[in-house]
Amino acid sequence: MLSPIILVISGLLAAVSSALPAGYPTLIGRRDVQEQYDYIIVGAGSAGLTVGDRLSEDGKRTVLVIEYGELSDAIDGFNMSRMRGWKSLSSPGYDDRAFDIFTGATVGGSGSINGQNLVRGTVEEYDAFKTLGGNLPSSVWDWNGLLSGFRKAFTLGLPDKEQASKYDISYDQKYWGTTSQLFGSFGKGRLNPIVGVLYDLMKSIPKVKVATDSGSGTPGLMWFPQNQDPVNFSRSFSKSAHWDGLKRANYHLLTGHEVKKVLFKGNTAVGVEYVSTQGKSDKLSVSAKKEVILAASAYQSPQILMLSGIGPRSVLDEAGISVKVELPGVGSNFQDHPTFPFDGFSWTTQPPASDEATPDTPEGRSNPPQLEVVLPLPVLSDKAESIAKSHEAQSAGEFLPSSYTSEQIEGYARQKAVETKMLRSLGTGQAMIIMGGGSNPVQVNFQLHPSSRGQISLNPKDPEGLPVVDYRAGSNPTDIAVLVEVTKFVRNYLASSKLAKYGPTQKGLGPVGDEVSDEEIEAWVRSNLSASGYHPVGTCSKMPRKWGGVVDEGLLVYGVKKLSVVDASVHPISIGGNVGGTVFAVAEKASHESIAS
Repeated sequence: MLSPIILVISGLLAAVSSALPAGYPTLIGRRDVQEQYDYIIVGAGSAGLTVGDRLSEDGKRTVLVIEYGELSDAIDGFNMSRMRGWKSLSSPGYDDRAFDIFTGATVGGSGSINGQNLVRGTVEEYDAFKTLGGNLPSSVWDWNGLLSGFRKAFTLGLPDKEQASKYDISYDQKYWGTTSQLFGSFGKGRLNPIVGVLYDLMKSIPKVKVATDSGSGTPGLMWFPQNQDPVNFSRSFSKSAHWDGLKRANYHLLTGHEVKKVLFKGNTAVGVEYVSTQGKSDKLSVSAKKEVILAASAYQSPQILMLSGIGPRSVLDEAGISVKVELPGVGSNFQDHPTFPFDGFSWTTQPPASDEATPDTPEGRSNPPQLEVVLPLPVLSDKAESIAKSHEAQSAGEFLPSSYTSEQIEGYARQKAVETKMLRSLGTGQAMIIMGGGSNPVQVNFQLHPSSRGQISLNPKDPEGLPVVDYRAGSNPTDIAVLVEVTKFVRNYLASSKLAKYGPTQKGLGPVGDEVSDEEIEAWVRSNLSASGYHPVGTCSKMPRKWGGVVDEGLLVYGVKKLSVVDASVHPISIGGNVGGTVFAVAEKASHESIAS
């Protein structure tokens, strides 16, 4: 029989318990991990937390997210303490240079460390997702389907009315949602007056169109928002939108642990094996009743598949891993956005800054609105048709890795047909130029649709270590031809008499008005560009298996059951913008139309 004092304490505890919220903080330690969850998500980045939030919001389905990094309130961008970094293999096409690789290693993933730029691709690019998936009538992976994902993912924060009027900052709210706590907001900091000059100059170029909204699916000149809160202008990313403030008993997050492989019963995924990142640790396991979902990045998701026995036989054999499913496309079709150096173009004489006082407020300290142009090849060069014809004439396997199978070559042939159409099109951009007006007139410059294809593979001496990354940048001559034309366009653009007094110059090639040959520009491209804009995609492509694909229309991995991939690795081609926004849109569609069903 219980003593009176214990009965009193029990009654008080029951009363307190009934007054507490139904949920509880869901950051858990390894000892609190349950034996089984409905869903296990690998990676707490943009895709992982979006899917975790959506699957758990009804309170019925149990979800565990396992993240390599830790939970941090820091939002200071590019911070090595919240990143993993290593080096790629060297790329002969880029003067045998190797490149730094960085991924977010914290709750929020790369969205917690990136530049916060929110730029979508075009209608043609997203329609290509459907085409390269086999063009199935039921596919939701096209512009119309993904637009609903973008609306679900983002709420728009409007620009300052005075700045919008002064600088012709246009937007259209029909391309945005109103309910998400993930924001795309225009900054309200003061613009450098030279940006207005750069805008007018670009607008005056024949064939350059002004887009009504950066999310309208059309290339052209546009102002774009950034991932920031519209009130306090803090970083808006998956942690702030899909984790902070949520207290659900069915939504657990385990940080500081790394998933090593997926566990199977027969060909059905039944859980994952994981270890602590803090020194040596026993290998632990947890079961998934309904599905295992990979959201570990275009670098790590294919690595986890290979460590689980799913991938190219040659890679698995060399690493001593038993083959469960021979799937050659795992780790191949790797693409990124080749990027000009930040200081590639600069002013000799700095243009005057704004003489307007900057208020010491969140608005005043926020970034100013951001200006960019997305340029189709026929707009930036009169050689567009000749470049397209040369690309079209290539045999599909001519510049691919020697390891590609006939299925993978057929898949690239399909991609090459899409690429050729895009090279000729006025509806798809081949270059993105961001005009900031600070010390560098052109701050960022991406090639949007590289034709070179790289690979992600295992280190046979240390398969569980960081994956081997081979960009193979510049291996397809079409890329170099396009980049030479982009460089010439930028030089001609900056050589305007309206900018002459500021002396725009190109690092290593001198004043932009000087004559330089195509051969000199090509040498500059090969020796100065980076292979990466930190926008890796394609390594678990959503394409038919007979074309070298890895996941189907439901994002399920071929050859097994109850295993899916939802991050940027499923994108079959690069899109004409920063990849983060598309990752959120795909994750929203996956949550509602693939996984939950």
